[in-house]
Parts: sequence; C-alpha cells; structure tokens
Amino acid sequence: AAVAQIDISTHSGVHPRVGAADVLPIVPLEDITLDECASIARDLGQCIWEELRVPVFLYEAAAKRTECVRLQNVRKLAAQGYAPDIGEGRHPTAGAIVVGARKFLVAWNINLRSQDLQAAREIARTIRESNGGLAAVKALGLPLETRGQVQISINLVDFELTPLHQVFHVVRKLARQRGIEIAGSELIGLIPQAALDASEGHDLQWENFYPNSVLETRLRNRNR
Repeated sequence: AAVAQIDISTHSGVHPRVGAADVLPIVPLEDITLDECASIARDLGQCIWEELRVPVFLYEAAAKRTECVRLQNVRKLAAQGYAPDIGEGRHPTAGAIVVGARKFLVAWNINLRSQDLQAAREIARTIRESNGGLAAVKALGLPLETRGQVQISINLVDFELTPLHQVFHVVRKLARQRGIEIAGSELIGLIPQAALDASEGHDLQWENFYPNSVLETRLRNRNR
C-alpha cells in the first residue's frame, strides 16, 4: 500500500527517512531468538525487492555490513547514494526501506513548554549515547509546531540498560537549567510491562498512556 500511495520525492518533514515505509524491524517477543528474527528479516528483504522492486538496507542483527548496524548510519549512507544490501538504486516514488532485527525499542517523545529548538537539540545531543550520553539512548530535538512547542524524540533501544525514568530525569534537569519545564510525555506505539516495572513509582507525565499501550495487554486482547 505504501508503494502504491506514497511518493517520497514530494514528501517534506523533520524526521529522517529513506523511503515510504522507511524501517521495518523484526522483534523477538516469545519463543524465538534474535538470530532467528535476523534470518526472517533477510528473507523478508529479499521478498520486498522481488515483489515490489524497493531496494533494501539491512540493519542491527540482520546487517551484512558493520557500517549498517546502526539505523542512523544507514540513513546517512542512503542519503549519500550508498548501495543497498538487496536490490539496486532507488524506487522512483518509494525510495528504499531498512529491514532488520532488534530487541524491543521504546519510542517516546518528551515535550517541552518552549519553542526553543536550539535548546531541544542541545538536550538531545547531550543525552545521546553516540555523544557520550546515556547508554542505549538515541534522541533528536524537533519542532512541535501544532502545539507551539519543541520535543525530544527518543528511541530507547535497551530499557534494561537505561530505564525510562533515568532518561526523563536527565531531560528535566537539562531543561530546567535552561528555564524550561516539561509539558508531558507521549508514548509512540507499545511498551513492554518490564519497562514500566523498571520505572515504577516515577511520574513520567504520560499524556496518552492507556492499558492497551502495554505490549502484553495488547497481545492478550488481540483475539477478543
């Protein structure tokens, strides 16, 4: 559907992307290993190329090249015309896709009561693991124009290494140093119960948290 309906060449936005679907991770939930997920990801990538003619970059556990393990590296290389792992060139409207296998990632935004984009970017830069910040944290400072705010867009790639509340408290401290308060947190997608348990007792100022936001609850209810 994405290939048929989305023309990436006319798309504009602040979030990095390589194509209409951008990234497709295979995540082990139960009774399957990460290596098995990586094998599935490689097979899926081959099917995407053969059936849709969308070239594929492989990342994380499915990566074939060390420089393509990290998603942010793949996006940078793809923008520079780097060759895909499967297929060739770029689809004229759908671009490319990144397929791989990884542990469960918690994606969430911390919104700030400010329009200071430079401050948001400084905070994101400080907490990123790649800049010597918090382990397993990826972050970007982005404008939230619909609300007249800015946000720290966060991917926590291993909540066992760095719990959510640790990230939240560091962001709050850095924001307050700049005279800025946190407006709230937005969960993107689902979150495992273990990630919530690791931050039990800490107020993360959720704006959109519901019982069905918990991965295990969603799985239990999927056939009801």
